[in-house]
Amino acid sequence: MDRVLLLVVMVCWTLSGVSPQCDMVNISVPLEREECGKCIMIDVTSCAGFCLTQDHAYKSSLTPHVQHSCSFSEVTYKTVHLPDCPEGVDPTVTYPVPLSCKCHQCSVESTDCSSFHMLTCQTH
Repeated sequence: MDRVLLLVVMVCWTLSGVSPQCDMVNISVPLEREECGKCIMIDVTSCAGFCLTQDHAYKSSLTPHVQHSCSFSEVTYKTVHLPDCPEGVDPTVTYPVPLSCKCHQCSVESTDCSSFHMLTCQTH
């Protein structure tokens, strides 16, 4: 009975919008090329939020564990030009911009599946 009550509370909490759902958010990230000697902070859109998942109490190689994370569902790419790059150095940096986000298994082929850390421009 306790499990049913907990499940009902979790579903209501999730549907109520109280929890931070997987959605697009604005963040600031640093862009730089060592050859240019300058780092700029830009505002970009990324995916962040809560994805419902279950962790089994008993771990078994017969039942693989799948952890869902909030990540890009559809993506496009944007290119910016870094200022003050020397002659012969490509001043462009291309980065992904989500068009939509969803909860799904993290794919290491296309995504950095590690935890998120706030980044800043570092002085050399």
